[in-house]
Amino acid sequence: MRTFPFHPGLFADIFREFSRPLCFIHTDADVDHAAIHVIVVVRRLVPGGCVVFDDGGNGAFPKVKLAIERHLDPVADEVAPSLASIQCFAIKR
Repeated sequence: MRTFPFHPGLFADIFREFSRPLCFIHTDADVDHAAIHVIVVVRRLVPGGCVVFDDGGNGAFPKVKLAIERHLDPVADEVAPSLASIQCFAIKR
């Protein structure tokens, strides 16, 4: 079974370490500026790659949802809310 590494820390610091394309990111960004750092990295996802925004559909963190709506490219990225939780997904087209 393949395992995937965890990279705890601030998004602005962590993503500087990655030089190769990414296929999956699961984030817990409770504030808009953290979500924006993740959205910048979405551009480095491989086609079909996915990012999960843990609070992207959470009414308690409306700025995260607003950052996703304002900064994701609707042509390049498909955004879908999770039907069973407060998460939302962005899939690179």
